[in-house]
Amino acid sequence: MKYFLRKLLFFIIPIILFLLSYEYVMHSLGETSTIPTVFEIQERNRNSLFMRKYLSQDFRNYKLYGIKRNKPEILSSGSSRMMQIRSEFFNSTYYNAGGLLHNMRDLNNFLESDIKANTILVGIDPWWFKYDNLKIRDKNKEFEFSKGKFDLTRYNSLIDYHKIISDLTKERISKNIGTNAQLFNGGFRLDGSLKTPDYRINLLLKEKKFIDIEEPKTSKRIKNGLTGRFSISKFDTLKFENSIKLVKSLVDEGKNIIVYLMPFSNESYHTLVNTEKQKDLFEFATVHMPKVLDSYGIKYIPTEHPSLYKLDDTYFIDGFHPSEIFVAIQLKRYASLFNNEIDPVKLDTLINNRFCNLLFNKSEMLTIYNESD
Repeated sequence: MKYFLRKLLFFIIPIILFLLSYEYVMHSLGETSTIPTVFEIQERNRNSLFMRKYLSQDFRNYKLYGIKRNKPEILSSGSSRMMQIRSEFFNSTYYNAGGLLHNMRDLNNFLESDIKANTILVGIDPWWFKYDNLKIRDKNKEFEFSKGKFDLTRYNSLIDYHKIISDLTKERISKNIGTNAQLFNGGFRLDGSLKTPDYRINLLLKEKKFIDIEEPKTSKRIKNGLTGRFSISKFDTLKFENSIKLVKSLVDEGKNIIVYLMPFSNESYHTLVNTEKQKDLFEFATVHMPKVLDSYGIKYIPTEHPSLYKLDDTYFIDGFHPSEIFVAIQLKRYASLFNNEIDPVKLDTLINNRFCNLLFNKSEMLTIYNESD
């Protein structure tokens, strides 16, 4: 029996040591920090960013916990296209819950939840109401933070352990939480907004022109009907109107609701205009959605593009994600929708003193491209 136990120990101890080393490495990279811990770190160091690489972002919980923790007077939500809106734009407490909504069902569940904020800026993407996208089933009906439990899926990344060790040995930003945040200096700020990674900003500084880094390029996806967003499909106009009725019910309760019909880059916008098979998408986004909003008296920011402001596409991260600068420029134009919660003069100062067309504050950069490099 003793011989068997000795053999068992010789077998188990190396496994335990290996798992302990894995936990240590993942902790050093910030991958295993719980969501409450992430916020504690960000509260202590307001320049900290959060973005994991190997473990799940636990994104839904992160954003819901942020809403619960911040108790914002102004709340924005929508898809990833909403993530560039920052607290600096507003005079009241603000939180960016962008990325929580992926389809019509998410939107409706959000609108039917108990939203405490006085002003709600909700971004709506037109493709949520395409017939092929409406078939998607929503698994997350409740907008409530759930405490994370120890999950063995955290060990799925053991298959990439050699890559993890390699990342550990690279130059990292220790104040950030998560491998991607530590390596690339990109991720979520304390207010829920998304800081663009340094490499994307440096690409703009180097090339001095817009480069869509997505593959395939947004214009190609539009022309060829690629991916769920741009697949060729009809739109359910009734479903959209039903969602706007939910918006109207919140307005009737005294909430200040602004619908944000998200912008496109110049290139993407004009590709939509000139692609016959995307006629339904273009007309739904630019004609039908505003028409329904007008009919219910809902305040909204229409679908726009940089050319309307005499700007180029360097104000966009890719074909349909606006930069924080472009969003600020739009919000300045539509400041009257926000009941004095936006100071146009303050926004103008931020815009005029920006570091570049993708980022306001130079201090948020770790490394900056220099032509002499």
